[in-house]
Amino acid sequence: PTAVLTPQESESLFATLAQMVTQGLSIVFISHKLDEVLRVSHRIAVLRAGRLVAVLPAAGADKPLLAEAMVGRSVEPARRPAGAAPGGTAGVSVLRLQGAVVHGDVLRHTRPRLRVDALELRAGEIVAVAGVSGNGQAVLADVLCGEQALDAGTLQVQGGALPAQARAFVRAGVARVPEDRHAVGVVGDLALWENAVLERYGEPAFSRLGWLKRSAA
Repeated sequence: PTAVLTPQESESLFATLAQMVTQGLSIVFISHKLDEVLRVSHRIAVLRAGRLVAVLPAAGADKPLLAEAMVGRSVEPARRPAGAAPGGTAGVSVLRLQGAVVHGDVLRHTRPRLRVDALELRAGEIVAVAGVSGNGQAVLADVLCGEQALDAGTLQVQGGALPAQARAFVRAGVARVPEDRHAVGVVGDLALWENAVLERYGEPAFSRLGWLKRSAA
């Protein structure tokens, strides 16, 4: 229920739920966001593979306990790999966008869909792009993975220019988790194994003379 809500809106929702409870109502709150489950619940039921595997009071639960019940095994916390840049320390430049412009509809005289004076990403850091939906984030994502060509400006990956082709960016090591997983991230009519190697169809390990090697995939 909080997937499209801001943190402030989520808190408002939780306050409303609490008010409903004081009026004698019972509420079933379904979520995989463990912080929220622990925040609003009195009692927690865990489903796994269609079965009820645990029912416990929220007061005695924590995220590791719930995660283990959800997946059926202990879930180790994420750890920084050896050699990775520590927090706050950025490495060499791996991506640089300069004077980037993607024009809007010329016939309708609309403003540019994207205008970025400068954007740089360095090794070992996360750069967040904030903005209301429709203000250029999707266009920027397309530019950064080769789906959209620039009308002006330059884009360098690992110090070199790449053509506006998704294949070139994949070969350069650029990975993408798209905003719309169903429409862009997978081909729904294909099997799981075909989706798993979508970006590698052209490699000899997975195809020969235009035929896919299913066993290799």
